[in-house]
Amino acid sequence: MVCNKKRADVGLRVLTTFICNSCEEQLVQINETDEQYDTYVKQMRTLSSNFTR
Repeated sequence: MVCNKKRADVGLRVLTTFICNSCEEQLVQINETDEQYDTYVKQMRTLSSNFTR
């Protein structure tokens, strides 16, 4: 979902989206001042918009 890599065997499933362990760890630790922050926010918005449809 976040890294757009092929699905790993270990991770988190949210509705129809899979978040690999690496991305999950980064999501938990990211700070709003990190340069990747906006990327993660956009990806999470995509997940959110898919949920509300």
